[in-house]
This record gives sequence, structure tokens and C-alpha cells, in this order.
Amino acid sequence: MGTFAYCLVVLRQVRGGEDDLFVPRLALAGAMGLAALCVALLVYYVHHMSSRINIDTVIDLVRKDFFAALDAQTEPASDRILLDEGAIDLDWTAAARIQDRRNGYLQQLETDDLADWAQAQGARVRLLVRPGDFIMAGGCVALVWPPEAEGAQDAVIGATALSARRTSGADLEYSARQLVEVAVRALSPGINDPMTAIAVLDQLGSALCRVANRTFVSGVTIRDGRVVLLRPVSDYAGLVDVSFDMIRQNGAGAPSVMIRMLEVLALTAEQERDPDRLAVLVAHADKIMADGQKAFANPGDLQDLHQRHRALGRVVAHGGPARRTGP
Repeated sequence: MGTFAYCLVVLRQVRGGEDDLFVPRLALAGAMGLAALCVALLVYYVHHMSSRINIDTVIDLVRKDFFAALDAQTEPASDRILLDEGAIDLDWTAAARIQDRRNGYLQQLETDDLADWAQAQGARVRLLVRPGDFIMAGGCVALVWPPEAEGAQDAVIGATALSARRTSGADLEYSARQLVEVAVRALSPGINDPMTAIAVLDQLGSALCRVANRTFVSGVTIRDGRVVLLRPVSDYAGLVDVSFDMIRQNGAGAPSVMIRMLEVLALTAEQERDPDRLAVLVAHADKIMADGQKAFANPGDLQDLHQRHRALGRVVAHGGPARRTGP
């Protein structure tokens, strides 16, 4: 647009005639140079956009956002502070119910500000929503004890920000769903691209291996040795559910995807030592096995699925690497 406007200004200065001939040669040279630059930028733009919409590039971009959210929502296992369950045991039946008259997705939550208010008032707050949850107008979003705590409504509402759409960052499950969405769309009948779904499964397995030696952040905030804020947070079971459920449900008719899903679960189980997490992986493997038995028409595909399922069972029972039994 700048080059176009520049050329119009230069053209206005060109005059013809025997007595009044004027051609701004330097300005014309500048216009030619700008035109050449515009052509080069157009070529670069076309190349850049064609590279950005490549599916592998899209998966990698979404993966980076997912991993960043995962690192923010987890911490090294050695840094986890063990809490006395009795310290957070409280009867909330008589607590004040905080209702939000707004409508939208909880996008941001200022836990420090809310915890500071609770400490100053000698109160405790139990949030019922977390970033990514959709809040209906008039819905209860928090409980405050004691119920007579001054300014509870303003403190809770002021510590939250709502939006018409979900965003990544504090919303770990949304970050995972963005990656899952790529696989689900690839498995749609109109696209039918199981290789893309398999690439997404590999990245999801990498994410689960990334948290093998990490724990999810606690939903308990302490001030001066006293619990002042409780909030729901993401956990391992929820992350695995978000990562595999929709792909399993949409990929039941694609043997290659279901088989690869079991392989990814087995590779993840190799790095896990937590019995509860292993139980979650086995539960998802059983779901995949059940869906495969109903959907697979070819006995050979079903046999391959059984082999992967048994391999996962061996990893969980005895540890060690999961061996591939097929090509």
C-alpha cells in the first residue's frame, strides 16, 4: 500500500510537453526499487504461509503451547509439599455461596490476591471452578467460610476474569484439546488421514512421559501455616482422559490408530512408576481393547491389538521396554 501511494505521488509530478518537460528520474528509480521489493516480499509471504499450514508445522506449534502449559501446571516431585489432610478438612455446608452473574469461560484466576484477602479476613475460600470452566450466569463459583466474611463477593469476582472463548496457559486441558482436535479432524470421514492422528498420538505420549517424574501443582494455598484457599486443579487422570478419549471414540474404525494408541500407552508406562497412574493407563488400554473388539472386522488387526494390549500388561506387571510384535 505504501509503494502504491508513493507511485501515485511520483506520477503526479511527471509533466510532458516541449516547454514543460519534467521526469523525476531519481523518484522513478525509487519506485522501481520498491516494486521489486514488493515482489520479493510477496514470494516470501506465499512460501511462509505454505510452510505454516503444513500439518507437521501446525502440530509442532500446538505441541509447544501444550508443553509450556504442562510445565507451568506441574512441578518436580521433590518440590511437592505434603499436607496434613486434617488441615484442610472443613464442613462447608454452612459456608456462604458466591454466585457470579456473568457468563463465559473462566480465563484467568488471581489466586494470590484472593489468598491475601482470605488471610486478612481470617477466612477460607473453596473455589468450585478452574480456568477453562464455563460459568453460567447465576452459578455458584465459590464457598466462603465463615459466611459473615466481609467483601467475599467482591473478592472472588474481582479475582476472576471471564471471556467468550477458552485460551491456553492456565487451562491445561484446553491446550491438550487443541492437539487432540487436529487428530479428530484428521479422522473425520471427509479427510481420513490416520497418519496425522498417529503423529498427534506420538506427541501426546511424549507429553505424558514429560510428567513421569513430575507432580501436578497443588490446589491448596497456605498463608502463615494456615490453609486459606482451595481450588480444583488438573490431575493425571484428567490429562489422560482428554488426550485419548476423543481420539479413541473417533478412531475406533481405524486399526492403525488404535494399535498405535496402545503402543503409546505402553511406551508411557515404561517411564511411570506410580501405581495410580499405571492404573489409569491400563484402564484406557482396556477401553481401546473393548472398542477394537467391536469395530475390527479383520481377525489379523484384532490379533495385533491383542498383542499390544498384552505388551502393555507385561510392562505394568514387570517393567522393562515394550517390545513391538508387528511391523
